[in-house]
Parts: sequence; structure tokens; C-alpha cells
Amino acid sequence: MRLSLIRRLTLTQYSEQYEDQTVVAVSHGGFIANALITLFDIPRPGTGTWLDPDNTGLTEWRYADSRWTLVQYNDRYHLTGRK
Repeated sequence: MRLSLIRRLTLTQYSEQYEDQTVVAVSHGGFIANALITLFDIPRPGTGTWLDPDNTGLTEWRYADSRWTLVQYNDRYHLTGRK
């Protein structure tokens, strides 16, 4: 529980510190999955929820009005070669 709070506070702190700016982070999929679980209060364990983002998948969150929104999760369109 304490680690979840630290994750939430850290992400919220960055989003407030860089308000109205785009912040890009390169991260391990484990952090992305745990951040989603933390930010959106997905219950665990035993819910059957499994998040396993692919390598190079893009995940985008937006923070506004003290609320997180998931814009895209694990988007791999950039790998298709299409423009």
C-alpha cells in the first residue's frame, strides 16, 4: 500500500510541476502496469486483471483537474510501417 501511494504522489507531483507541458518517460512495462493499477485504483489481487504491455508500446496518461485519464494503452501503431 505504501509503494502505491509513493507511485501516485510521484506521478502527480511531476504532472503538477510540468503543468501544460508534455512529459515523455521511457519505462519498463512493469512500472506502466503498476502505475495503471495505482492511478485507477484497480483492485488486486485475485481480480483476474492482467496488464502486460508489449515492448515499445506507447501508453499515454493525461492529468487535469486533479484527475488522471488514460488516453491510450500499449499502442503499437508506429510498428506497422504505416503513416
